[in-house]
Amino acid sequence: MCKKSIKNSQPFGKKFQKTVGGDFLTHTVGYTGDGLSVRYFNDTLSVLCEFVPQLIFLLGIFGYLIILIVYKWLAIDATDAACAPSLLIGELTL
Repeated sequence: MCKKSIKNSQPFGKKFQKTVGGDFLTHTVGYTGDGLSVRYFNDTLSVLCEFVPQLIFLLGIFGYLIILIVYKWLAIDATDAACAPSLLIGELTL
């Protein structure tokens, strides 16, 4: 029983780190710093042509990934795990 609970918690940790931690937080802080820097130098064209599209793309990709993860948590149980959609394939076909 202990092995099963550890095995089930590993994918949760990886998905949680991917959505809340590592990539999303790092990119958000980087893009926000870039946006503040561009805003400080009053470069409106860079804000409209670089910062806004980067932020929209980031929120779109990670938002879609979070929706896929929540869908897999809620809609698919252990009996359907063999035919569950892959997150990687879902992101690549986007």
